[in-house]
Amino acid sequence: MRALLIGASIAAARLTAPAAEALHIESAQIDGQRAAAGLRARVGADLDAWTIRVDDHGPGQLAVTLTRDDGRVIERTLQLTASDIDERSRELAAALAVLIDAADAPDEAASDADTSAHHVDTAAPTPATSVRPWIGAGPHLGVGRLRAPSAEIGLSLLAGVGLLNDHLHPLLGVTYSVAPIVDAHLVRIGVGLAAGAPLRGRKRERLWFGGGALPQALWLGFGPRGPATSIWSGAGQLFAIARLRAPSRPGRPDLQVMLRSGADLTLPPLRIHGESTVLRGSARWFGAIELGVAW
Repeated sequence: MRALLIGASIAAARLTAPAAEALHIESAQIDGQRAAAGLRARVGADLDAWTIRVDDHGPGQLAVTLTRDDGRVIERTLQLTASDIDERSRELAAALAVLIDAADAPDEAASDADTSAHHVDTAAPTPATSVRPWIGAGPHLGVGRLRAPSAEIGLSLLAGVGLLNDHLHPLLGVTYSVAPIVDAHLVRIGVGLAAGAPLRGRKRERLWFGGGALPQALWLGFGPRGPATSIWSGAGQLFAIARLRAPSRPGRPDLQVMLRSGADLTLPPLRIHGESTVLRGSARWFGAIELGVAW
């Protein structure tokens, strides 16, 4: 019985060894487990014919060496375009899958038949542009000066697209809020821009800090207790942003939470009952939390 158990464990080790030993990563720029899982999902059983080593070649660059079981060697220098460690891991897995698929293609295998089994290819593939759309929604709170009628509570929806390695984000925002004391309802729609950068490091790149501006069109209407009128005005937001992103499995959107705080502007200020009562001054403080996903 003991001999059977020992034999079974040896067989299991032989079956799992190729998957565990196929990819050797000596770089702090990559999450090894995520890259290995992504590569296995793309290549499948073909990965067992390869041994791959990944080393740092400088900031944003990796030196990769792929060795096939027939003795062929492919060496590449990869330029990483993503700034987040999880995005870079997916980028590495995709680049390695392309190299393996190209090397295993029948036409390339035939053209290499007359050459040495030890082949070195140093041409780097063209890097892909990192573009990541995202969307989030959550509670919104605005507070004016003491002489302003009330605080405003509501919901905000914010969507954007991460460009230039997550440094630039065009924005589309919609906010609905209520000022309970004067029974006023406000809807703001705007298009703006945010800019920032992630913190560096294996784990801290999930944190992103920046700032933005969101010019808006503001519609204000009143309930039964308010004046029988509605108002259109110009508005906008100037804010700071802190974003935390939680990576998910390869192929699934990441979860993220975004905190925003800054100045809520109304130009010109809105008044009711002539010039005596200020409904919205030129500047108010606001805070918002948006929960969402990034693709």
